[in-house]
Amino acid sequence: MDLKAGKVLWKDTFEARKYPMLEEELSCDVCIVGSGSSGAYFSYFLAETGLNVVLIDKRDISEGSTVAYTGLLQFSNDKTFTSLIHSFGEEAGTPFGHLRKRSFQV
Repeated sequence: MDLKAGKVLWKDTFEARKYPMLEEELSCDVCIVGSGSSGAYFSYFLAETGLNVVLIDKRDISEGSTVAYTGLLQFSNDKTFTSLIHSFGEEAGTPFGHLRKRSFQV
């Protein structure tokens, strides 16, 4: 991988599928905005349950920050669990901490 030249493994190794631009109205059970790693994962997972899922993005698939992505999904954010409670109080901070962890138990 030659990051100085802006080349990354995924884009140089695999050609992303091209899909047509959405030009008509449609209906679905779930519409996911963003075809990055999280959007792709959750659209696949929800479609496997039988839901009619539409995945949309303003760019081609893998054209955003996901192109340089390592494949790791995590539930952490910029604030630790204790700093959430300190910033927002126990009533608001505690549920947020639990929700972000539960988001991976889909």
